[in-house]
Amino acid sequence: MTKTPSQRLHPLSSPQREIWFDQILHQEIPLYNIGGYVSIPGAINPVLFEQAVNFLVQKHDTLRTVLTDTVDEDGVPMQAYVEHYDVSVPVMDFSSESCPDDAAMVWMQQRFIEPFELTNKPLFRYDLVKTSEDH
Repeated sequence: MTKTPSQRLHPLSSPQREIWFDQILHQEIPLYNIGGYVSIPGAINPVLFEQAVNFLVQKHDTLRTVLTDTVDEDGVPMQAYVEHYDVSVPVMDFSSESCPDDAAMVWMQQRFIEPFELTNKPLFRYDLVKTSEDH
């Protein structure tokens, strides 16, 4: 992931501060992770899918918001907008499993609860999950 941080730092909003404090107090528990998936029938070109995700991220600055190493007077990180991210979308292939849909669902449930690194990293992730040649 390539990032070029914006020079402008911004304080966290009150709701952001509350979430940050709560997550720092409970680092092992991903209290605020939101996970979901979309079932896409048909063959998917992973390169084009990754390009689409990168286009989406480039278009919306909220997806390029990061918490920085710079902190305010209370020790709370400041936030900045990264001008460009090169997002990698890993492909998880479960098509050779005996029950690919079940194996994919178990993996996704684990992925949904993985904690995020809260500093200088994106606060989202995308994965492409393959369960068959055409799904």
